[in-house]
Amino acid sequence: MSKKRRSFDTEFKLQDYCATGTWVQHDVNGLTAALFGPDPALRQIMLDYAKPDELNHGLHYAIRADAPEQVSDLLKRGASLEQAMLIPYKGSHRRFNEHSDMALLDLLLDAQAVKVLKWLLTDGRPHFDALQTTRDQGKGNALHLWAESAGRNEAALGTLDGYLPILDLLLSAPSLRTATPIDAEACRTECEPPVMRVFRPSIVSPLESCQQCGPVEIAWGNGAVSSVKALLDRGVPITQDRRRERMIRATLKQPMDAAILEAQETNRGYRRGDYAKPGEPKPRCLEAYLAEQAAGPHKD
Repeated sequence: MSKKRRSFDTEFKLQDYCATGTWVQHDVNGLTAALFGPDPALRQIMLDYAKPDELNHGLHYAIRADAPEQVSDLLKRGASLEQAMLIPYKGSHRRFNEHSDMALLDLLLDAQAVKVLKWLLTDGRPHFDALQTTRDQGKGNALHLWAESAGRNEAALGTLDGYLPILDLLLSAPSLRTATPIDAEACRTECEPPVMRVFRPSIVSPLESCQQCGPVEIAWGNGAVSSVKALLDRGVPITQDRRRERMIRATLKQPMDAAILEAQETNRGYRRGDYAKPGEPKPRCLEAYLAEQAAGPHKD
C-alpha cells in the first residue's frame, strides 16, 4: 500500500455521512471517492469498470449515505440488493442473517436512511417488493424494528435524530403497520419496567426487556421515553394488559435521571468531536472532506 493510500485510509474514522450524521465505518477508497466526491466523470469511469462485489459494497455505502440517486444508479448497473444488505459493517447492530425485506429495513434503520426508504416505498418499490418477506415470522415487523433501533439510539444519545421521519414513512405503508406482540406469552411474562445503567461518563445501557412485545413496549423496555411518546402520539397501541399500560404512561411523566442525561450529553459531545485533543481534527462530513481532498495538492 502506498503512503498516499495509507494516509487516505487513516482518516475515515473522522468522517460522518452528510445526510444522516452517522459515522463512516469503512475505508475511504477510490470507489468511495467516486461515489461521494465532486467529480461526476470519475464516478462514471469507476462504476463502468467496477466488479460485481465492488458494486455491491458501493450500494451498501450509498444506502448508509442516504443517497437514493446513487442507490438507483447502482441497481441499474447490476448491484445486488440482497448481497449489499448483509455486508458486515463495523459497529452496526444487525439481527438478520438472511436476505429479506426486514433485513433491508434493519439496515435502513441502522443507517437512518430516510430518503432511501422513501424511494424504496415509492419509485423503487419493485425492488423492495421483490425481496423475500420475513414479516410475522417471529423476528419482528417494521414497527418492532423501529422501536428497537430508535430506542437504542435514544438510550445512548438522548435524541431520536432521523428516526421520526422514518416512523412516519413506515406508518404510511399499510403493510408495515403491524404492532401486535412478537410472542404474546413471552411478552406477558418477561416484560419488566426499564432499568437504565450508566457505564463510564458517556455510556448509557438499558437492561433490555419486552423484546417479544409490541413496538410501544419494546421502546419502553429500552428506557426510550421519547420513542414511546412518538409511537403513542401516532396511534400505535399498547398491546398488553391495562396494568402495564398504566406503568408505561406513568413513565412518560417521570423526570429523567440526571446521571443519564449527563452521560447522554457527554456521548453527543464525543460524536461532535468536542473532546478532541489539541491539534486533533474534528469529525467532518464525508462529501465535504472528499471535495477538500479533490481541491488540494496531489501527492505523487
